[in-house]
Amino acid sequence: MNADDEVIFLTFDAMNPEIISSVQRWVALDNKVEVKKAKLKEYTDERKELEESIIRYIEENGKTNIQINTSDGFIDFHESKTQQSMTIKYIKETLTEFFSNLSTRDRASMNADTIMEFMLEHRETKTKMTMRRHIKRAASD
Repeated sequence: MNADDEVIFLTFDAMNPEIISSVQRWVALDNKVEVKKAKLKEYTDERKELEESIIRYIEENGKTNIQINTSDGFIDFHESKTQQSMTIKYIKETLTEFFSNLSTRDRASMNADTIMEFMLEHRETKTKMTMRRHIKRAASD
């Protein structure tokens, strides 16, 4: 919206009955969506707590290479690795470390590839156990 746009506020009595009905239906649906979102968040939070508990048990008992069969498929566990993001803070800290360890003569011979290689090698890598559910697809007739 720009400064030339005029904002008009209407009341229900100034609107077409069909539009009033549509707005009311839209508000009712929006309310239902919000309720469903809240319930979905509850389910997601509970599922996350259970997943953390299951993974903790799996790791504590050294059973990381397992598969659990379910009535409609299976659940498997695997480690995923993620690397630290290249944030402005990370770039600044890494460049500071890189250049503080170089003599003036060495700095002159540096190029972008050398600096990028240093930065990529010094990123922190985190390993996390995750569980994934695989659902069998129904056979087509």
